[in-house]
Formats: sequence, C-alpha cells, structure tokens
Amino acid sequence: MTPTYRITAGGKDVTSVLASRLVSITVTDETGDKSDQIDITLDDKVDMNGGYIQLPTKGLILSVALGYVETGLVDLGRYVIDETKLSGPDPRKITIKAKSADMNSAIKSQKTRTWKGQKLGGIVTKIASEHGLTARVSPDLGTKDIAQIDQTNESDLHFLTRIAGGYGAMVKSADGNLIVALPGDGKTTSGKSLPSRSIRLEDITSYDCTLPERGSYGSVKARWHDTANGQTRTVSYGDESDGPEYVLNKDYADEASALEAAKSKKGVQDRGTGELRLDLPGDPTLAAEMIVNVSGIRPGIDGAWRVTKAEHKLEDALLTTLTCELGNGQSKANKKGGNRFGNWEERPQ
Repeated sequence: MTPTYRITAGGKDVTSVLASRLVSITVTDETGDKSDQIDITLDDKVDMNGGYIQLPTKGLILSVALGYVETGLVDLGRYVIDETKLSGPDPRKITIKAKSADMNSAIKSQKTRTWKGQKLGGIVTKIASEHGLTARVSPDLGTKDIAQIDQTNESDLHFLTRIAGGYGAMVKSADGNLIVALPGDGKTTSGKSLPSRSIRLEDITSYDCTLPERGSYGSVKARWHDTANGQTRTVSYGDESDGPEYVLNKDYADEASALEAAKSKKGVQDRGTGELRLDLPGDPTLAAEMIVNVSGIRPGIDGAWRVTKAEHKLEDALLTTLTCELGNGQSKANKKGGNRFGNWEERPQ
C-alpha cells in the first residue's frame, strides 16, 4: 500500500508546501500524564531562488493524519509547537517538535484551595471546565467520595494525578478531554471504548521482550482505624503464597478505604513487570491504552498486553512500534514465563 499524510498548521493545509522537503513524521502516543508528541523533520535546503523555508512560530497549532492512499487517513490529534531545532550543514535539517495542544500551561500552574464533600468525578468535572476541557472519568472512579483534600501550591494536573494515583488510576489531557481512568481500562482519549486487537507472529517484523520476575510481593496489607473500639485493624489483598506481604505505610479511615488502597497497590505491582516491544508495518489505528492479544510467538509472550506507547513513523515507509506491559488477560503462568520444563535443569531426551 502507498503511505500518505496530511499536515495542517493554524487550520491551513500545508501538506503540498512541505511535500518536497519532508524527511519524516513521528507521532508518539503515550499513556498517563506524559504529553503526546509529534516530530516533523524537514530538509532545510535552499530553494532555486536562494531562499529558505519560513521557520514555524512557537505556539502554532498543528494537526497530523497518517494512513494509506488505499484505505484513507487516520487523524492523530492536535499539537502545539514548542521547539524548533536546526542542524547542518550536511545535511541541513529542521526538526519541529510539538506536544498535545490540550496540555496547556494553565493546567500546570500552581493553585491553593480546599475541596470538601466532593466525589472524584465532580472534582475532575470542575477542573476540566476551568480549562475548557470535557471530563472523562471511569464510572468506577467517578463515584469515589473525597471528604476533604487540600490542593496547596499544586497544579491541577499534579493534584489530579496525586488523587488518581491513590486509586491506581492515570490522568491525561488530550483531544479536548481531561481523562481519569484505570490503566487497561481500554478507553480512547475521547472516552470511547477501544477494541482489543489480535497481533500474530506473521503480522510483526521484530519483537523484543523482557520478562523479569513478577513483583516480589504476593499480597498487600493496609491498616485502618476501627472507631467503634479505638483499635487499629488490618486488611490484606492478594495471595501470600506468591511472595512476601507488602505493608502500606499509612492508616486509613475505614476498612473499605484500606482494602481499596491495598487492591490499587497490588495492581500497580502486578503491572509493568514485563515489557514487550513490537515493530510492525504502519497501522495508525493502534493507540496507547489498547489491549493487544499476541499469539504465535511462544509461551511466556503470547497473551494480552496493554499498549503504553504507540509510535507511528513515516519516512520511506510507514512503520509502527508498540511498547507494551502485561495486560489483564495474561495468565499467571505466562506472567512467570511459561517454562514448560519446570526448571532449567530439565531437558527433553
């Protein structure tokens, strides 16, 4: 198939203007509070009249779409230019870097205020409205009660990240939305459900997988204060047979809060204990937070993986690189490596 693209700057289509100078386009989509980014590299050659291409203005809004002539373009979002790098003399190049247009400076500005008697969804909605964004909160998170919490010399982004982190959730601002969701929730930046995708060995050009031991803790213990008798009690979540117990260094108001904190911590420990990198022919529909079901490689790798970063690069061809961590669909055996012989000393005769 024939790769194609579209670039708009300040609402104007500049694809034809840049066509003779384009070296590469790289779009990086990441999970969490990391800003999505594009890098556009241009040939800074002198034209036939001895002139140079005009340098872009910092703060200019870019929109990028990638795809194929035969199947159409996929819109990959809006970005604001924050850096232009020039290099040379052989070859002369301009590299334009731009980050998600919704990760504005206001959401990173420090504020001091107190929130009382709120639900998490209500806090996210208010902050989103202050920045002209739409709140997208996972249903399981939106109803969480926040009795009182202080935001002291803290940006809205950091504040929300701190609260969400207590529930094992992530915060992201993109495509006009302020999203608070659990990793692996399978949501796009617009809050819509992401379909899971199947990736077979024959679909990829290369893979690189690191499978360390799972988190060294089998369970997590949390303390809570029993007001009925003034005693400190504990609650545990996980399987002690999988390893030692991790104890949270905090006392919680009640048993439900303690159990929720233990579950969140255990989830964080279980995620990110393996990393899989997949290189494959360009597919701009693949996105961060998507669950990919890998098959045909080998036990220990085959199974469900959560995409933490999707990078789409157009040069002579369109290529996609996915960075993934273990997803909710991985079996316990696969997480531990799927060694069919039980230990390294046994070998088939």
